[in-house]
Amino acid sequence: MFDTHAHVNFSAYKEDSDEVIKRAQEKGVGMILVGSQYSTSERAVQMAEKYESGVYVAVALHPIHLQEREVSHQVDNKEKVEFVSRAEEFDYDKYLQLGKSSDKIVAIGETGLDYYHLTEDDKDEQITKQKQVLIKHIELANELDLPMILHCREAYEDLIQILKNNRIKKGGVIHCFIGSAEQAVELVDLGFYLGFNGVITFNKAEKYHEVIKQTSLEKIVTETDCPYLTPVPHRGKRNEPAFVEYVIAKIAELKGLSVQQVEKQTDENAKKLFKL
Repeated sequence: MFDTHAHVNFSAYKEDSDEVIKRAQEKGVGMILVGSQYSTSERAVQMAEKYESGVYVAVALHPIHLQEREVSHQVDNKEKVEFVSRAEEFDYDKYLQLGKSSDKIVAIGETGLDYYHLTEDDKDEQITKQKQVLIKHIELANELDLPMILHCREAYEDLIQILKNNRIKKGGVIHCFIGSAEQAVELVDLGFYLGFNGVITFNKAEKYHEVIKQTSLEKIVTETDCPYLTPVPHRGKRNEPAFVEYVIAKIAELKGLSVQQVEKQTDENAKKLFKL
Protein backbone atom coordinates (compact mmCIF):
# COMPACT_ATOMS: atom_id res chain seq x y z
CA MET A 1 0.00 0.00 0.00
CA PHE A 2 1.12 3.56 -0.55
CA ASP A 3 0.16 6.87 1.09
CA THR A 4 1.14 9.51 -1.46
CA HIS A 5 0.26 12.40 0.85
CA ALA A 6 1.17 12.33 4.55
CA HIS A 7 2.10 15.16 6.90
CA VAL A 8 3.86 13.22 9.65
CA ASN A 9 6.37 16.09 9.44
CA PHE A 10 3.71 18.41 10.98
CA SER A 11 3.55 19.39 14.64
CA ALA A 12 0.58 17.06 15.27
CA TYR A 13 3.19 14.26 15.43
CA LYS A 14 5.96 16.03 17.29
CA GLU A 15 5.76 13.53 20.16
CA ASP A 16 5.45 10.26 18.23
CA SER A 17 6.37 10.59 14.55
CA ASP A 18 8.70 7.58 14.60
CA GLU A 19 6.00 5.37 16.14
CA VAL A 20 3.47 6.53 13.52
CA ILE A 21 5.85 5.72 10.66
CA LYS A 22 6.71 2.35 12.23
CA ARG A 23 3.00 1.40 12.46
CA ALA A 24 2.61 2.16 8.78
CA GLN A 25 5.73 0.22 7.78
CA GLU A 26 4.57 -2.80 9.78
CA LYS A 27 1.48 -2.83 7.54
CA GLY A 28 3.59 -2.48 4.39
CA VAL A 29 2.64 1.16 3.76
CA GLY A 30 5.10 3.39 1.92
CA MET A 31 4.62 7.15 2.14
CA ILE A 32 5.53 10.60 0.90
CA LEU A 33 6.01 13.23 3.62
CA VAL A 34 4.65 16.43 2.10
CA GLY A 35 5.85 19.91 3.01
CA SER A 36 3.66 23.00 2.96
CA GLN A 37 6.29 25.62 3.93
CA TYR A 38 10.07 25.72 3.86
CA SER A 39 10.22 24.64 7.51
CA THR A 40 7.96 21.59 7.09
CA SER A 41 9.62 20.71 3.79
CA GLU A 42 13.05 20.78 5.40
CA ARG A 43 11.77 18.75 8.35
CA ALA A 44 10.34 16.14 5.98
CA VAL A 45 13.78 15.67 4.42
CA GLN A 46 15.41 15.27 7.82
CA MET A 47 12.82 12.69 8.86
CA ALA A 48 12.96 10.66 5.64
CA GLU A 49 16.75 10.48 5.72
CA LYS A 50 16.46 8.32 8.86
CA TYR A 51 14.76 5.53 6.90
CA GLU A 52 16.49 3.25 4.44
CA SER A 53 13.38 2.79 2.31
CA GLY A 54 9.65 3.46 2.13
CA VAL A 55 9.69 7.13 3.22
CA TYR A 56 10.00 9.87 0.60
CA VAL A 57 9.51 13.65 0.44
CA ALA A 58 7.78 16.43 -1.49
CA VAL A 59 8.79 20.07 -0.92
CA ALA A 60 6.85 23.25 -1.70
CA LEU A 61 4.94 26.26 -0.41
CA HIS A 62 1.18 25.78 0.03
CA PRO A 63 -1.00 28.66 -1.24
CA ILE A 64 -2.63 29.21 2.16
CA HIS A 65 0.80 30.10 3.58
CA LEU A 66 1.09 33.10 1.26
CA GLN A 67 -1.05 34.91 3.83
CA GLU A 68 -0.83 35.11 7.63
CA ARG A 69 -3.26 32.58 9.09
CA GLU A 70 -4.17 30.56 12.15
CA VAL A 71 -2.90 26.99 12.01
CA SER A 72 -5.22 24.45 13.58
CA HIS A 73 -6.13 20.80 13.43
CA GLN A 74 -9.14 18.80 14.47
CA VAL A 75 -8.92 16.14 17.15
CA ASP A 76 -12.00 14.44 18.64
CA ASN A 77 -14.19 16.72 16.51
CA LYS A 78 -12.77 19.85 18.18
CA GLU A 79 -10.80 22.48 16.31
CA LYS A 80 -7.62 23.47 18.14
CA VAL A 81 -5.63 26.54 17.10
CA GLU A 82 -1.93 25.70 17.44
CA PHE A 83 -0.21 28.90 16.34
CA VAL A 84 -0.35 31.82 13.92
CA SER A 85 1.59 31.21 10.72
CA ARG A 86 3.22 34.29 9.19
CA ALA A 87 3.09 34.75 5.44
CA GLU A 88 5.98 33.22 3.53
CA GLU A 89 7.32 34.58 0.26
CA PHE A 90 8.24 31.91 -2.27
CA ASP A 91 12.03 31.92 -2.62
CA TYR A 92 12.74 29.98 -5.82
CA ASP A 93 16.47 29.60 -5.24
CA LYS A 94 16.01 28.44 -1.65
CA TYR A 95 13.55 25.72 -2.68
CA LEU A 96 15.77 24.80 -5.63
CA GLN A 97 18.69 24.14 -3.32
CA LEU A 98 16.47 22.16 -0.95
CA GLY A 99 15.14 20.16 -3.90
CA LYS A 100 18.70 19.17 -4.82
CA SER A 101 19.67 18.28 -1.26
CA SER A 102 18.39 14.69 -1.03
CA ASP A 103 17.58 11.68 -3.18
CA LYS A 104 14.53 11.22 -0.93
CA ILE A 105 12.81 14.17 -2.65
CA VAL A 106 10.52 12.74 -5.32
CA ALA A 107 8.08 15.61 -6.00
CA ILE A 108 7.34 19.31 -5.74
CA GLY A 109 4.32 19.72 -3.51
CA GLU A 110 2.07 20.53 -2.08
CA THR A 111 1.28 23.72 -3.88
CA GLY A 112 -1.55 24.93 -6.08
CA LEU A 113 -4.62 27.14 -5.71
CA ASP A 114 -6.90 27.60 -2.70
CA TYR A 115 -9.64 30.23 -2.92
CA TYR A 116 -11.62 28.84 0.03
CA HIS A 117 -9.66 30.77 2.66
CA LEU A 118 -9.59 34.13 0.84
CA THR A 119 -11.40 37.17 2.19
CA GLU A 120 -13.15 39.68 -0.08
CA ASP A 121 -10.79 42.48 1.03
CA ASP A 122 -7.90 41.44 -1.20
CA LYS A 123 -9.28 38.39 -3.02
CA ASP A 124 -8.28 39.46 -6.54
CA GLU A 125 -4.77 40.33 -5.42
CA GLN A 126 -4.34 37.01 -3.61
CA ILE A 127 -5.68 35.00 -6.56
CA THR A 128 -3.16 36.68 -8.84
CA LYS A 129 -0.38 35.95 -6.35
CA GLN A 130 -1.39 32.29 -6.00
CA LYS A 131 -1.35 31.84 -9.76
CA GLN A 132 2.08 33.45 -10.07
CA VAL A 133 3.54 31.28 -7.30
CA LEU A 134 2.04 28.12 -8.81
CA ILE A 135 3.67 28.87 -12.16
CA LYS A 136 7.01 29.42 -10.41
CA HIS A 137 6.59 26.00 -8.73
CA ILE A 138 5.95 24.44 -12.16
CA GLU A 139 9.20 25.98 -13.37
CA LEU A 140 10.93 24.55 -10.30
CA ALA A 141 9.51 21.06 -10.91
CA ASN A 142 10.65 21.19 -14.54
CA GLU A 143 14.14 22.35 -13.58
CA LEU A 144 14.44 19.51 -11.05
CA ASP A 145 12.76 17.02 -13.42
CA LEU A 146 10.16 16.07 -10.79
CA PRO A 147 6.38 15.50 -10.83
CA MET A 148 4.06 17.70 -8.77
CA ILE A 149 1.55 17.20 -5.97
CA LEU A 150 -1.15 19.81 -6.57
CA HIS A 151 -3.67 21.17 -4.07
CA CYS A 152 -6.90 22.71 -5.36
CA ARG A 153 -9.90 24.08 -3.51
CA GLU A 154 -12.65 26.09 -5.22
CA ALA A 155 -10.29 26.81 -8.13
CA TYR A 156 -10.41 23.86 -10.52
CA GLU A 157 -11.17 25.82 -13.68
CA ASP A 158 -8.26 28.20 -13.04
CA LEU A 159 -5.98 25.25 -12.24
CA ILE A 160 -6.92 23.45 -15.46
CA GLN A 161 -6.22 26.58 -17.49
CA ILE A 162 -2.79 27.03 -15.88
CA LEU A 163 -1.92 23.36 -16.49
CA LYS A 164 -2.91 23.65 -20.13
CA ASN A 165 -0.65 26.68 -20.58
CA ASN A 166 2.25 25.53 -18.39
CA ARG A 167 3.26 21.94 -19.06
CA ILE A 168 4.70 19.90 -16.18
CA LYS A 169 7.22 17.60 -17.85
CA LYS A 170 6.85 14.76 -15.35
CA GLY A 171 3.13 15.20 -14.67
CA GLY A 172 1.66 14.89 -11.21
CA VAL A 173 -1.34 14.20 -9.02
CA ILE A 174 -4.34 16.33 -8.11
CA HIS A 175 -4.30 15.70 -4.37
CA CYS A 176 -7.60 15.21 -2.49
CA PHE A 177 -9.67 15.52 -5.65
CA ILE A 178 -13.08 17.05 -4.89
CA GLY A 179 -13.93 18.53 -8.28
CA SER A 180 -16.67 17.56 -10.71
CA ALA A 181 -16.79 14.46 -12.91
CA GLU A 182 -16.18 16.66 -15.94
CA GLN A 183 -13.12 18.27 -14.35
CA ALA A 184 -11.81 14.82 -13.43
CA VAL A 185 -11.98 13.72 -17.06
CA GLU A 186 -10.24 16.88 -18.21
CA LEU A 187 -7.40 16.50 -15.69
CA VAL A 188 -6.89 12.80 -16.48
CA ASP A 189 -6.84 13.67 -20.18
CA LEU A 190 -4.07 16.17 -19.38
CA GLY A 191 -2.09 13.24 -17.96
CA PHE A 192 -2.68 13.72 -14.22
CA TYR A 193 -3.48 11.17 -11.56
CA LEU A 194 -6.30 11.78 -9.07
CA GLY A 195 -5.59 11.35 -5.34
CA PHE A 196 -8.33 10.09 -3.02
CA ASN A 197 -8.31 9.92 0.78
CA GLY A 198 -10.62 9.49 3.77
CA VAL A 199 -13.16 11.95 2.34
CA ILE A 200 -14.55 9.12 0.19
CA THR A 201 -15.54 7.20 3.35
CA PHE A 202 -17.64 10.08 4.73
CA ASN A 203 -21.42 10.35 4.59
CA LYS A 204 -22.71 12.28 1.57
CA ALA A 205 -19.58 11.49 -0.49
CA GLU A 206 -21.60 10.06 -3.41
CA LYS A 207 -20.29 12.77 -5.75
CA TYR A 208 -16.75 11.48 -5.33
CA HIS A 209 -17.90 7.87 -5.57
CA GLU A 210 -19.13 8.54 -9.10
CA VAL A 211 -15.78 10.08 -10.04
CA ILE A 212 -13.96 7.00 -8.72
CA LYS A 213 -16.25 4.68 -10.66
CA GLN A 214 -15.63 6.53 -13.92
CA THR A 215 -11.85 6.96 -13.47
CA SER A 216 -9.52 4.17 -14.56
CA LEU A 217 -7.79 2.54 -11.60
CA GLU A 218 -4.54 3.11 -13.50
CA LYS A 219 -5.01 6.87 -12.90
CA ILE A 220 -5.80 6.76 -9.16
CA VAL A 221 -3.41 7.06 -6.22
CA THR A 222 -4.27 6.67 -2.55
CA GLU A 223 -3.46 9.08 0.28
CA THR A 224 -4.43 10.05 3.82
CA ASP A 225 -3.58 13.79 4.10
CA CYS A 226 -2.90 12.91 7.74
CA PRO A 227 -3.39 14.30 10.36
CA TYR A 228 -6.52 15.55 8.57
CA LEU A 229 -9.51 13.83 6.91
CA THR A 230 -9.44 10.68 9.02
CA PRO A 231 -11.44 7.90 7.35
CA VAL A 232 -14.33 5.99 8.82
CA PRO A 233 -14.13 4.05 11.20
CA HIS A 234 -11.58 6.32 12.93
CA ARG A 235 -13.17 9.66 12.09
CA GLY A 236 -12.70 12.19 14.89
CA LYS A 237 -9.25 10.87 15.75
CA ARG A 238 -5.88 11.94 14.40
CA ASN A 239 -5.24 10.38 11.00
CA GLU A 240 -2.06 8.47 10.11
CA PRO A 241 -0.54 6.67 7.07
CA ALA A 242 -1.57 3.19 8.27
CA PHE A 243 -5.21 4.25 7.76
CA VAL A 244 -4.74 4.33 3.97
CA GLU A 245 -6.07 0.76 4.07
CA TYR A 246 -9.61 2.13 4.57
CA VAL A 247 -9.30 4.33 1.47
CA ILE A 248 -8.17 1.32 -0.54
CA ALA A 249 -11.04 -0.78 0.79
CA LYS A 250 -13.58 1.89 -0.20
CA ILE A 251 -12.18 2.17 -3.73
CA ALA A 252 -12.33 -1.63 -4.05
CA GLU A 253 -15.95 -1.61 -2.91
CA LEU A 254 -16.92 1.13 -5.37
CA LYS A 255 -15.20 -0.53 -8.31
CA GLY A 256 -16.27 -4.08 -7.49
CA LEU A 257 -12.66 -5.23 -7.22
CA SER A 258 -10.70 -7.09 -4.57
CA VAL A 259 -8.74 -5.11 -2.01
CA GLN A 260 -5.62 -6.86 -3.26
CA GLN A 261 -6.19 -5.64 -6.81
CA VAL A 262 -6.55 -2.04 -5.66
CA GLU A 263 -3.54 -2.31 -3.33
CA LYS A 264 -1.36 -3.64 -6.13
CA GLN A 265 -2.45 -1.19 -8.83
CA THR A 266 -2.39 1.98 -6.71
CA ASP A 267 1.02 0.99 -5.32
CA GLU A 268 2.27 0.53 -8.89
CA ASN A 269 0.75 3.89 -9.89
CA ALA A 270 2.59 5.70 -7.08
CA LYS A 271 5.88 4.05 -7.95
CA LYS A 272 5.45 4.89 -11.63
CA LEU A 273 4.53 8.55 -11.04
CA PHE A 274 7.21 9.25 -8.46
CA LYS A 275 9.89 6.98 -10.04
CA LEU A 276 10.33 4.95 -6.85
